[in-house]
Amino acid sequence: MKYAVLSLSGTSYKVSEGDLIKVNKLSQAPVAKVLFYKNDAEMSVGKPYLEDVSVKLNVEGEERGTKLSIRRFKAKSRYAKHTGFTPIYTLVRVVSISKKGEKTTEASEGKPKAAKKATQAVKSKTATATKPKVAKAKVKKG
Repeated sequence: MKYAVLSLSGTSYKVSEGDLIKVNKLSQAPVAKVLFYKNDAEMSVGKPYLEDVSVKLNVEGEERGTKLSIRRFKAKSRYAKHTGFTPIYTLVRVVSISKKGEKTTEASEGKPKAAKKATQAVKSKTATATKPKVAKAKVKKG
């Protein structure tokens, strides 16, 4: 099994080809630094990073997380504060993990070929479909 541990925006993730990971919102294209790589019997550890291993990432979209609530309270002093926020995550798909001098096989991005063709057919039908006509209700004043 091929997998890698990579550092992305200050957080480490253990990923393999085809995985979809949720990371804190990214403002630009993701650039991952590989910390560790394992392919069957071969294992490489970076000091601190591996220069000969590359991970190809693809941004799938953004998603809002659940609301986080932060409360502060001090007993016997009538002090209580409440704040909160909703985090935004970027969904990133791991397309391929490759090492220099090794054959690469790209993952099918999580969908089989038949499913990809079906979704493309649905998209093309919805793009060409016309909007249904809506009859306006006539109101009599009187």
